[in-house]
Amino acid sequence: MSALLAAATVLAACGGSPPPATQTAQANAPAQAGPAPASAPNQAAAQGGPSIVGAWSGQSPAQGGMARGADLYNADGSFVSVMQLPNGTIERVWGLYQATPQSANQLSVQFQVQGYLPTQICAQAPGFAVQCNPTPPPSPGTQTVVLTSPTSLQVNGTTMQRDNAPALLQVNVPQQLVLNAQAPTQPNIPQPVAPGGARYNSAPAQNFINGYMRGCTQDAQGRWVGCQQ
Repeated sequence: MSALLAAATVLAACGGSPPPATQTAQANAPAQAGPAPASAPNQAAAQGGPSIVGAWSGQSPAQGGMARGADLYNADGSFVSVMQLPNGTIERVWGLYQATPQSANQLSVQFQVQGYLPTQICAQAPGFAVQCNPTPPPSPGTQTVVLTSPTSLQVNGTTMQRDNAPALLQVNVPQQLVLNAQAPTQPNIPQPVAPGGARYNSAPAQNFINGYMRGCTQDAQGRWVGCQQ
């Protein structure tokens, strides 16, 4: 399993490309969160076929830059895989693997994930409580690994090189990944304005006053004449 397989887990949970992240050790996770020993030996090594036992590291293009990965395949059938995305987010996966030779330089590797970090992805916006969601578990399944030389292999189009001491494998990955989010802004919605009131029509009242209270009459031109008061 290339560590580059792990990238989709964090990205999917964040809904795409997350903002620059700060990983906070809100829950202490061991730097070497390793798997339990496998019950079955590495088949490829046992059958004398190509072997991926050892540590590997490599890079692959990702959204925003290059992603770095490091993998450790133990002879007992256990593995540890660490992935660092361009924004600094780090992910760690461990479990069991079984490698079956397909040809002189090709293996079919089946993975069983036993644990992963971070287990939660949280968003922190200024003035708001931290909101967390579980990280979707990685599902690497079965991968085809091609050994292109004694010191390099390819998986999913990514080249990994043998590395005696990958620094990524020593990184302490916390259980919670906290992403800094922008505070929601108040939408600028114009306040409703009361419609202008209808102008008061004083003509009927004035006609009543002139015609009934003052005793006026209207001439042919509509003028009030003969008013008594």
